[in-house]
Amino acid sequence: MNLLRYWLTQFQENIMDDDRSFFIYMGGLVTGFFLDLLSMLIYNLFH
Repeated sequence: MNLLRYWLTQFQENIMDDDRSFFIYMGGLVTGFFLDLLSMLIYNLFH
């Protein structure tokens, strides 16, 4: 879950400068979550 942790620290460093950074944070969080989920599924399928 490295991506998730990365986005969390990014968010804490600049806690909501504006609305845009919040959406970037949420987008990154969701994207990171699905990427991790997808990679786990692919790993389980092919190994």
